[in-house]
Amino acid sequence: MSPAQAKLEQASTLFAEGKFRASEQLAQEMIQNNPMDVNAALLLARIAINAHCYDDAEQLLLKITEIAPRFVAAWHDLELSTERA
Repeated sequence: MSPAQAKLEQASTLFAEGKFRASEQLAQEMIQNNPMDVNAALLLARIAINAHCYDDAEQLLLKITEIAPRFVAAWHDLELSTERA
């Protein structure tokens, strides 16, 4: 497993455990290191949705779908975030 994959797994585990701030910090660090990391961005969008920050989530998800137009999970979450807004 690459260091980036390990960090994403750690951030995802923190998210699942409800440790949203720690998860967010790791995901932001990953995006700073690689602005094209759509998986870390998706995690940030899910954290934003969880915090009811739907506009922030929508902006992140739109960026992800521009970078990776076939990323089905991002499209799905985008639909959810716009329904909740």
